Amino acid sequence: MLNEAAPEGKELKYARPELERRFLFSALPVGRAIRVARIEDRYLLGTRIRLRKATERADVDGEVNPDRVQADPEGARAGLFEDALHGLVLGEAEFADDESMTRFCRPAHAVAEVTSDPRLTGGQLIRTTRSELVAVLAEYGVAGLAR
Repeated sequence: MLNEAAPEGKELKYARPELERRFLFSALPVGRAIRVARIEDRYLLGTRIRLRKATERADVDGEVNPDRVQADPEGARAGLFEDALHGLVLGEAEFADDESMTRFCRPAHAVAEVTSDPRLTGGQLIRTTRSELVAVLAEYGVAGLAR
């Protein structure tokens, strides 16, 4: 399905399966933010459908929390979360094909790859309490999130 209103290069983005790997960071990777946006996701219960609203920010040199930030730690975007998920930093890398996805090396500052951990997917995170998040992150050795 062609979406003519989509940004250049994204016209067919959702017409194929998404190939991505996700990573957990203990903090936002050091480096200049290449994009700062407030991202609001809404999930339709009982489905895998997500509606996303991204509001771009022009001032990338200031305080970035509580917005999600697109940094580029070795080819992976990283994002901060707010509210009950405050302190969670997840990164993802998207790929055009399976070979590229397989060859990609985990970013050096990533604590772990969490692609296969269903507890750290967007659909599950919207139901996650603060205490549940702290427990999951402790399993990966990420501590100090009590708030």
